[in-house]
Amino acid sequence: MKYGRLQAAFYGIIVLSMLVIGCISHKSPPQPVKFYQLDYPPPEASFESTPLPYIIRVDPFQPSDLYNSKPIIYREGRYGTSKYTYHRWISAPDQMVSRFLARDLRHADIVNAVFLDGGEAATHRLVGSLEAFYENDQQRQWEAVAAVSITLIDTGYRNIAEQICFQKTYSVNKPCPENTPAGFVEAMSLSMNEISRMIISDIYNELLMAEGKSQRND
Repeated sequence: MKYGRLQAAFYGIIVLSMLVIGCISHKSPPQPVKFYQLDYPPPEASFESTPLPYIIRVDPFQPSDLYNSKPIIYREGRYGTSKYTYHRWISAPDQMVSRFLARDLRHADIVNAVFLDGGEAATHRLVGSLEAFYENDQQRQWEAVAAVSITLIDTGYRNIAEQICFQKTYSVNKPCPENTPAGFVEAMSLSMNEISRMIISDIYNELLMAEGKSQRND
């Protein structure tokens, strides 16, 4: 009788083990993480008096709590902010945007040289930060919300007040072609393309005016 109970318990353990193994083997595989990056063409050189005799160093953007990591940020409603688990940027947005901005400045060819976090002989520094860079999940159509603040600094002055050429925030919202993370990335690329062109135009106009003043004083 005792042997029978032990045998039943033994078979019970085997059956239970097989059930556990079966549950584990039938578990669906984890969802793969998808990585995204901005994708838009750099601007062509289209300014008349270029390149201007200056060197710009694009500093790393000031890190923020929301945009210094890779998960894509989305908002639902007025106060809800969350992060995707399986949809991420290839690099943190504050790093990615400064890198693209340096690329765009080089292609625009408005100055003699553009460096990213380098260039000891730089005549100007471009300091920036991300104020907004998120997917706004509105009820009918999502949108990409981007806002970039920059400060152009003239390194030739010692007084901080004199160093600041201009400071400005650029904001652009673009509707997503589809309500998906991929659609958001497409819309964000369009937003950053527009912001980048506005920044380059303002920098060019500022430096062109400074060059005019310099020539009149010579």
